[in-house]
Amino acid sequence: MRGLAGFFLLLFQATEAVLALALDPRRLDVAELLRGHCIPITTVPPSTPPKPAAAAFANAIRACADAREWQGACGLLESMDERSLDIRGGLAAAVRACAVAGQWEKGSELIRSSRARGIKCCVAAYTHAIKAAEDAGQYDEAMALYSYGVEDGIFSHWLEDEPLTIDLHGFSVHTAACAIRYVLMHELSNYLESDLRIVTGAGRHSTRKKPVLLPRIKQLLSEELQPPLRVDHEWETVCDARDCKVDTNPGCLVVRLEDLFAWLAQTKPYETYVISLPAACSP
Repeated sequence: MRGLAGFFLLLFQATEAVLALALDPRRLDVAELLRGHCIPITTVPPSTPPKPAAAAFANAIRACADAREWQGACGLLESMDERSLDIRGGLAAAVRACAVAGQWEKGSELIRSSRARGIKCCVAAYTHAIKAAEDAGQYDEAMALYSYGVEDGIFSHWLEDEPLTIDLHGFSVHTAACAIRYVLMHELSNYLESDLRIVTGAGRHSTRKKPVLLPRIKQLLSEELQPPLRVDHEWETVCDARDCKVDTNPGCLVVRLEDLFAWLAQTKPYETYVISLPAACSP
């Protein structure tokens, strides 16, 4: 382990080198940008072709993230900003560096400050920040970040053309959990026409070819929520000329309509979820 004083000396040297190179309009070599400064070079080969300044900085920040050097990553991101370079390429990597180092507050701060300046964060930045907050037990912060992502059009959890169906394909485990909490907290009312379907996928594209999201969502609904919310696998009875059998969908969960109403009644004041139809719509 390097001493704290040594780390800051290396960080200062790296910042000096980056600022000097940023003033040079020529293309930058990522390995040279990092070699001897900030972190050991393990992920960037010495023969990496020189890149435009913004791309070189972004790659350098990714190398910092790989080495868990979150302070170096944030310093490089700040240097990009000071030189009026487009920081979007390095932002997600800087948030990732904070996440892997357990610095969830700094990761959230990067998201919030970027939004305040009108810089749209990508799905990777949100995903890393949400994971860091959830891993630290900061569930309210994770939900706030997910809400920002919904507002910015980064996350979309409803399946088009299918009523009351959440589609979690492409979501990480942590963002999927946030999506379910978000729906239950903000998007359900007494005007429901069908069961709530949650499409998680059967895990065919996962590393172990097993469901990843489905068990997490079942745990969230049946164990973590208070009170628990009953959930079942989607199923249907299929009959042929000989017999009938129950066909279970391994990639879809269902919360029955009556269970949804009962859960809403127990967890929310009536006025927070009731929707009154206009008189003209009444039968």
